[in-house]
Amino acid sequence: MDFDCAETKKRFTDFCKKNKITQVKLAEAVGLTQGSVCRWFDVKSDTMPTFQALYWLVANFRLDLEWLITGAKKAETEPLDNSLTEIIKELLENNKKIAENLLNKLLKD
Repeated sequence: MDFDCAETKKRFTDFCKKNKITQVKLAEAVGLTQGSVCRWFDVKSDTMPTFQALYWLVANFRLDLEWLITGAKKAETEPLDNSLTEIIKELLENNKKIAENLLNKLLKD
């Protein structure tokens, strides 16, 4: 199945509505502004959810990423096992550290 940005956004929006996830709640959970998050729901925008947002949805609401992206499979999956969860958390923390280091370097120059 081919990737369709508008259909993916529709599934994302429907999933959030079904699970009562507001743009404000999602923005707070992933550390972004509501303005950034609202573009994820706008089918006219090509901005897609961040990895952090998708991880948060997977971890808290058992979102099936294959279903979100392609429409295949069911809308929920089994919970992530602890080892995968820990790996993803470590990757997120490392990306945050890299971004902070880069920002600090840019501000010094």
